[in-house]
Amino acid sequence: MRIFEYDADSERIDIFDEKIFFSTVKYLQEKFKREYSVTAGSIVAVYLPTSALTNAVVLALYKMGAVVSNLFSSYGDQALKTRLELLNPDYIISWRSISFKLNKIREIKAESLLSSDIPIVSREDVVITSTPDLAFIHFTSGTTGMPKMVPHSAKDLNGLKISIEKVFDIKAGTNYLCTADFGWVTGFYYGVFMPLISDLNLFIVKNMNGFRLMKALSRFREWNIEVIYTSPSFLNIAYRFFRKYETNIKQVYTVGEKLPIETKKKYLELGYEITDTWWQTELGCISISGRVKAQTSFPLGTMIVQDYIGKPLDFVDIALLNDDSIVPIQSILRMPLAEMTGELLVNRITHPSIMKEYYKADENARKKFIGDYYKTGDLIRLLPETEDPQSYNIQYISRADDIIVIAGELISPDEIESLVMKKFDSISECCAVAADIKHPADTEHPADINHTEGKKIVLFISSDRKSSSADASDGKSSSADGSCASEITEEQIKKAIAQNLMPSMVPYKVVKIGALPKTESGKIKRNELRRMANELIQK
Repeated sequence: MRIFEYDADSERIDIFDEKIFFSTVKYLQEKFKREYSVTAGSIVAVYLPTSALTNAVVLALYKMGAVVSNLFSSYGDQALKTRLELLNPDYIISWRSISFKLNKIREIKAESLLSSDIPIVSREDVVITSTPDLAFIHFTSGTTGMPKMVPHSAKDLNGLKISIEKVFDIKAGTNYLCTADFGWVTGFYYGVFMPLISDLNLFIVKNMNGFRLMKALSRFREWNIEVIYTSPSFLNIAYRFFRKYETNIKQVYTVGEKLPIETKKKYLELGYEITDTWWQTELGCISISGRVKAQTSFPLGTMIVQDYIGKPLDFVDIALLNDDSIVPIQSILRMPLAEMTGELLVNRITHPSIMKEYYKADENARKKFIGDYYKTGDLIRLLPETEDPQSYNIQYISRADDIIVIAGELISPDEIESLVMKKFDSISECCAVAADIKHPADTEHPADINHTEGKKIVLFISSDRKSSSADASDGKSSSADGSCASEITEEQIKKAIAQNLMPSMVPYKVVKIGALPKTESGKIKRNELRRMANELIQK
């Protein structure tokens, strides 16, 4: 195992072989214990950017038996303060000065951990002090309210190991990049622990953000990166760079927001193998994936792209919540035309890594469990396979909170968004949300269902593409109809939706926006877009 740390600002790359890395881990263990009195059970908030040092810090604390809570280094003071008040840690390891007062929290400055004189030891010399029931506390994104704290134990890493074996087609020594920030649970488990478990060569973009990732992308071929684990947001934005630069990437794995089928098709056409994965912070490891059996080969000249995220791994027992009833999968598969939509439930008894309950759980948090099942809040559709009715795939629809109800019709924003992305290639991202419109009583309204009082669809579109970009330089048009993003009109978008979807799905308003608001983990802030939509409509 080796770690390659790329500093995009200086364009310098530092290489840490296994001896240097584990010697740093051992050194940090002794330093935390001797100078700061960190012990097994101490709760330590790690507020550091993505870097090789951060990986060493996490491993040192874990092997000491301390409880690690990973925080995004880009959190502002208010977001950081909110999480520290909820967590109430014993220590915080910080990369910058914190402006507010830290009551009863001891601060450890990142620069105090660095040393040019680290005794060299072997990997075997780095021992685990204890294996506590509580090893990690992760924060949920907080997009739908106050962030919740998700606890996991050292034993939960067993699920992580199994998921790596089941999902990733990856061998020891493979050059691997995880684009998820350390503050995101994906970056924590699959960016810190996966390289150790699988003995991979890990590439790290130091202080990672979108700009630095794009800058690094031009060097992927030089570094011989073969496998990446990334987000749909990154793939949406980076497509023109992947089209411009040759790489040695063999597999692309994606997690987070749903990967639009059109984006998936574009990358398949470039020769990349795309594998969807699905899991949540609460689950602790990948639980559903498209890579469960060997990929089917298609006849030359055909391109079949399936709009599903795959199957549950064999340790994952799922059910659907439909009309407040738990419906087991086998019951659904016995039904004629066994296609059913509902909220995805995951059995918390059989899953090896699922949390037992939220850390410092309140009453609302406890409602996330129903019997033996954890309520994921995700709406899915079961798609039985025609050749084997007892086998099925899972199609992700949306978050249950994101479903739009207009005149009794349940509308999935994803259907609108996928169509727009398909019809207008120059639109890199879009998001459909519902706004509440109340007209004065004496106003005459059009008869059209989408222009009456009640909920209305507002579609936000975003593009970082210009007519002079790399897309135009290779002779390819920026959009499916030959236009550039800035030229696409609201009327064109509404017409395309009207011709392909139900009348109720035609947006009341289309809004062009520089960039969709997102959380630190890359998830679209739909609540913020709903607020913006309501303000725009009222004006």
